[in-house]
Amino acid sequence: MSPGHAGRPGPFEIVTSATVPPLEQVLIERIAGIRARDSWAPILVVAPTGRILTSLRRLILGRGRTIWAVHLLHHRALAERIVESAGARPLRVLRGRQQKDLVAGLLSGIRDRNPLERSASESGGALSALLASLRDLREALVPPGALDGEAGPLPLARVYRAWSSELERLEGAGLGDAVSLARQAGRLAAGAPIIERAAAVLHFGAYDLTGANRDRDVVHNHATAIGAFQIFSDQCFVERSR
Repeated sequence: MSPGHAGRPGPFEIVTSATVPPLEQVLIERIAGIRARDSWAPILVVAPTGRILTSLRRLILGRGRTIWAVHLLHHRALAERIVESAGARPLRVLRGRQQKDLVAGLLSGIRDRNPLERSASESGGALSALLASLRDLREALVPPGALDGEAGPLPLARVYRAWSSELERLEGAGLGDAVSLARQAGRLAAGAPIIERAAAVLHFGAYDLTGANRDRDVVHNHATAIGAFQIFSDQCFVERSR
């Protein structure tokens, strides 16, 4: 099946296909087209998982010819490259165990715990589930105050507010979570040479292109001539180009 286009061709183009191979072919053709115009400008290929990056690496290398200056990066690596390119030191992302201990410490400081907080304090599984929810809220860029509804705060509200505040405090010490790093990269992207010199940024696998990642990978793209290839549910391909 040939990829289809949603909307008019231009700076922002959506190309769809029911299967991945046609989209891979489009990716290869776009890389070849960029290289025909510029032999050395960096091309950044971004994907949300190592599995997709491995597949793309095999795809690109399997063409039988060397393509210079193609960088394959996942979201965190892209953020780190942006920060380093801007002359700053990337925030160190806390490991899962460290984040879990941090949430446990926050819960231990709450005296009048609600049922959710009490369950997470008493069960390792519930604590892991709570941390996963807190991460999802952070990655979706949900403001801490957004959980304070008209009927009162939701069960997550208090610990989410404390979690967000603690991560902001830790940024001063050079630490944080993946969202802290993404926001740092977003602040520095406009002046980062790796972005300004890139011939294109091609995003492949956009099911994780939401919230903080979308802000970093797409919203700052005015800083350069950007191309973004994205797949939504393995069916959609988006290009944003010169």
